[in-house]
Amino acid sequence: RGLAARVGAGAMSRFVRQSQLRNLVVEPQAPQAAWSELRAADAASGGDLVTASATHLAFVEQGAGGAAVGVVRVDRPGKQADLRPESCQQGAVLDLAFSPHDPALLSSAAADGTVAIWRAQGDSGDPVALHHRVTLGLASSTRVVCARWSPSVEGIVAAVAGKKAVIWDVNRQAEPVALAKLSAPLQDACWLPASNGIISLNTDRTIALFDPRHPGASAETHEAHSGRAAGRVVSGGTSTHGQLEHYVYTTGTNLTRDRELAGWDVRNLSHAIFRAKIGGGTSSLLPVVVPDTKILFLVGKGETSVRAYELSHSKPFVFNISTVSSGSAPALGVATLPSAACDYMSCEVARLVKLTASAIEPLRVEIPRRSKAVFHEEIFPPSADLYNAALLADEWLGGAEAKQQLVPVQSLAQGIGAPQVAELARQTAAREAAEEEARQGRAVRNSTKPSTSPSAYIPNTVDKRMTRIMGYVPKFKYASGSAAKRDLTTYNLRPGAVAALACNSDRFALPWQGGGGPIFVGALSNPGKIDAPEQAPVLNGHTKQVFCLDFSPFGDNLLASGSDDCTVRAWRLPPDPHVDPSESASVCLAGHQSSVRIVKFHPNAKKLLASASTDGTVRLWDVRAGTEAGVALENLPPVTSLDWAWNGSHMAVMDRDNVMHVLDPRESRKAAAGVTQRTHLGAKPCNLCWLGDTSKVLTSGCARMGFREFSVWDGRKLGTPVNTTKIGAGAVSYEPLFVEENGVVLFFARGENIIHIYELEDLSRAPLKPDHPATEPFKPHKCTEYVAPGEPTSHAALIPRRALDTSKAEFARVLRLTPSVVEPISFTIPRAADIAEYFADDIYAETRAPAAALKGAEWLAGKNARPVLESMMPPHAKRLSKRDPKLAHAALRRGRENAARFRRELDEEEQRRLERDEALERMQRLAVQYEAYNPNLSTGTSKNAAVPLEDDDVDEDEWDD
Repeated sequence: RGLAARVGAGAMSRFVRQSQLRNLVVEPQAPQAAWSELRAADAASGGDLVTASATHLAFVEQGAGGAAVGVVRVDRPGKQADLRPESCQQGAVLDLAFSPHDPALLSSAAADGTVAIWRAQGDSGDPVALHHRVTLGLASSTRVVCARWSPSVEGIVAAVAGKKAVIWDVNRQAEPVALAKLSAPLQDACWLPASNGIISLNTDRTIALFDPRHPGASAETHEAHSGRAAGRVVSGGTSTHGQLEHYVYTTGTNLTRDRELAGWDVRNLSHAIFRAKIGGGTSSLLPVVVPDTKILFLVGKGETSVRAYELSHSKPFVFNISTVSSGSAPALGVATLPSAACDYMSCEVARLVKLTASAIEPLRVEIPRRSKAVFHEEIFPPSADLYNAALLADEWLGGAEAKQQLVPVQSLAQGIGAPQVAELARQTAAREAAEEEARQGRAVRNSTKPSTSPSAYIPNTVDKRMTRIMGYVPKFKYASGSAAKRDLTTYNLRPGAVAALACNSDRFALPWQGGGGPIFVGALSNPGKIDAPEQAPVLNGHTKQVFCLDFSPFGDNLLASGSDDCTVRAWRLPPDPHVDPSESASVCLAGHQSSVRIVKFHPNAKKLLASASTDGTVRLWDVRAGTEAGVALENLPPVTSLDWAWNGSHMAVMDRDNVMHVLDPRESRKAAAGVTQRTHLGAKPCNLCWLGDTSKVLTSGCARMGFREFSVWDGRKLGTPVNTTKIGAGAVSYEPLFVEENGVVLFFARGENIIHIYELEDLSRAPLKPDHPATEPFKPHKCTEYVAPGEPTSHAALIPRRALDTSKAEFARVLRLTPSVVEPISFTIPRAADIAEYFADDIYAETRAPAAALKGAEWLAGKNARPVLESMMPPHAKRLSKRDPKLAHAALRRGRENAARFRRELDEEEQRRLERDEALERMQRLAVQYEAYNPNLSTGTSKNAAVPLEDDDVDEDEWDD
């Protein structure tokens, strides 16, 4: 009783002071987040009637007398009218379990003495198809109360029936590989984390420990719970802290029929390390443990309350956190999703799923944090591998034992297991070693020959030390955006049904409303209201809706458009952007068999164009000749994104299956050409962009659970990303706009107003040394985010670099399209007033000139060349890098003096405030003192009247003669 009291209110004070779980939130989700219109069976069993993996949920269905199994996808909640339950067993299903190493492999234990193995299949948009693999039958018809997968051995499952635990290898299927017999029938069982033993709870009210590989050895048995009610047992699991791997937890009743929770140390089962009474009630308690965060949940079968506890390896071993209601429907079963399947960017550490008679209801478990824009490693330690087992069955049968390897949660969410993580770490170490060797080689060469290039900077010892202390300092950390005023925008537009936008330094173009496929072309230098949008001059040539547009990068007034009429058109616009373009001539490029969704000019070869269509092909066009120049890819799913390498030697293509293809389009027409890789596991379409003069490609999409993210890949050797960054949840994927001169990526999403800004290390081509050298090349750093006013974004495009205003430190200008307005947004970084007169050569590297380095025929013949670059420095401007150091030091001294003066003024103002407060407090004390000794006697006998002071004097008539 004393220990139970400490577990309750007595331990709570210590828990509140010390634990990071003190503010744990357990709350039911909205009804639309549940999997509804189900028919769950309520079997008279102590097993799990619902179970969960990273991708699927399984439950016992009413069909076939409770012998059917239904499976739904985790990422597809809502009404499950198309559910297809399956059955292959004669008796009612008593227990379900997913394999800990294969999220689609499921076992079902039934009352007919069999265990069925199933595999769930199907795409994210389709109903789950459950395929029966094999039925494992016992020698007798004793009902199988539960089937438990080994946590660290591939394909090993223990079927508990009567007094036996039968061990099967599902990959062999012929006969059991091990058999253990006990003296009493088993109620429930669980494996130890290293698979070196099984803990069972028996009907004779005992707890037993045995190794099924040694059937001749006697099991260690001790008294568990004194009551006769059915109980459950669960292991503490595998985790980074390793504190709970030796502990198991059981539920049951005592002699007075009170429900209780007990903890056991498997190294000494002679007595429980703690026992705690669990409220009132008669139903059995279902325990669920989350090893990573050391949380134990208890849910009574047929009840609605969820009790949360924190587990510990020291006394009192368990702390009460909270008890919440999970809704009005009673629970038939409960399970928890792996942490990798939760919304870990919003601090969701677990997600419980409660089975009711007609639905599976989710409960969100969150540890609140102030910021949800970063990943909180302190509450999301590495978790057990969900895709690879630590041991093979033969190794385990030979006597080996091992716990599951631990993998970062972000990697598990991407479907990456321990072997892939180890390979990625090996590749990263090798790449860093090679880069360090090359850097040292350059340093040796530069020490003998002074460099004339200011960009040939080698970090010195001081810079490296500052990098270790402060880390990489993004130059664009405090970038800010500013939308143009109303009179500098083009408004009262009538864009077409499909949002598309293209721009160069003089013009912009977008699809227009109207029959066929009209295109409106406007001048950036002539903003204002379109007075009569229905009479605006447009380009007419397509017969159906236009889907995509692109301007030639070489200043030759060439515009390409792709349409639903299966054609590509190249328009020759007049040189003057203010001239009516409606009479412009065009060249029709026909060859696609379906709608054209992407057009992209070659960045380095003149009049060469790439187009992608829903017919599964990517074609090249010679615009000068008006003919097809080749088919780069074919037999693809519809293409969602396409981009060229910096010099145009390669192409990166993203298809609708979120598979990226990186290839030289001159070499092969096959879809398997080049390098391919599935990038993001979510269902939303992905986008990509090439990262400047590197082999790296950035992709943006969604993870398996729908959280938006972007990854950096090495286009030469795909497999695992260089890094992956979560941005947040949303309805659509982000689209990247890459500022190649500064290594800055701006992300926008259609239907939203936010533009996120990230700076990638070691990508800037600015000729000055950075404040702190890059320590992790291509690592993204969140700078700021800009929220655009007004209507949501329909599309956005980057205006060419040469159009920027260098006097304002403007590093990017984005043209944003809304349902009725095209507005420019200027992005700048703050600069001190005393350096505004200088040309910021630490921002403005040489940029692409409006000239081609190659002819289209030369590139098609196999030739490559670097782009033609030009300086953005205005005539007679002074470079910031050539500034007199004395002036810089003087400005620094002035800044320090101004800062010191500002601090003094703040201190003086604070001192004056304290003096005022002290004077006011002194006046209040005097007023209270005066009122105490001088009451107001004119208030009559009202309730609020002051009480008169007592007078000890006597009246004159009281004097005695």
